[in-house]
Amino acid sequence: MEAFARLHRTLEAERDDARIAAIGAYVRDAPPDDAALAVSLLKGQRPRRILPAAVMRDAAMRAAGIARWLFDACKTQVGDVAETVALVVPSASRTTLHGLAWWSERIASLATVDAGAAATRLVEDWDSLSTDARIVYAKLVSGTYRSPVSPALVDRALAPNFSVPVDPRPPFADASLRVDAVLVYAEPAAPKGFALGAFTFALWDERGGARTLTPIARIDDVAEHERSALEAIVRRTTVERFGPVRRVTPTLVCELAFEAVEASGRRKSGWRLRAPRVVRVRDDASVDDAATLADLGKYAR
Repeated sequence: MEAFARLHRTLEAERDDARIAAIGAYVRDAPPDDAALAVSLLKGQRPRRILPAAVMRDAAMRAAGIARWLFDACKTQVGDVAETVALVVPSASRTTLHGLAWWSERIASLATVDAGAAATRLVEDWDSLSTDARIVYAKLVSGTYRSPVSPALVDRALAPNFSVPVDPRPPFADASLRVDAVLVYAEPAAPKGFALGAFTFALWDERGGARTLTPIARIDDVAEHERSALEAIVRRTTVERFGPVRRVTPTLVCELAFEAVEASGRRKSGWRLRAPRVVRVRDDASVDDAATLADLGKYAR
């Protein structure tokens, strides 16, 4: 876990050449199970949520001996529950050499115990991990881990030594970029239409110390299965109408795919998704687990 945490930190901080070198070095040196899992995560595999973020928060507050208001104040500054947890918990008193695959299995087993036992296990695990490793651990537990690089860059890192075919297209054109977004508006796809066909999705905007949902994409072309699920949610949760547009209570998370993300000064979010589409409805994800606008910046090149 520590080796993967160091890799993740490098990928967040460095430019592409250093990122490519770091991924290649990790995969060459890591045990096969760790390397395979790391590549899956870096290429966009979304871990399922094992525990709600609130369970981690409460366990961290007890371990740190702090009140809820202080934890929330720290989160406002940090901007992320997982990172806040990793920072407020007391420093580790021991170390462990277990790798990413071992920790992944241990994390998965948290789903088989009750809340009290899970909280105890969380504190035990944090006591053997560095701050960077705790951040990765917490994001895997809450299902919020997001790769700091594009799948195309991972392929570029693997290609020289592992015979992975590389698409010549630049990372902007990679069609497998993914993000979890929240449904906020719905409307007919065409003027005077009656069936709902256009859906607007939002991401968390954590700029300025607040946390609000800001629209990021309006999608007209939605497959029939996903459209049925979206329409059902809209019917149940519409809270306001502006002509044909319906504003809904944010309750549904969908995984969106897109070809690229581009900066846009004309949009409130500051970003524009190229060719966004709905991949699937995330019934297993909560609204709090949706991505942030800052996450999109990691895809921009």
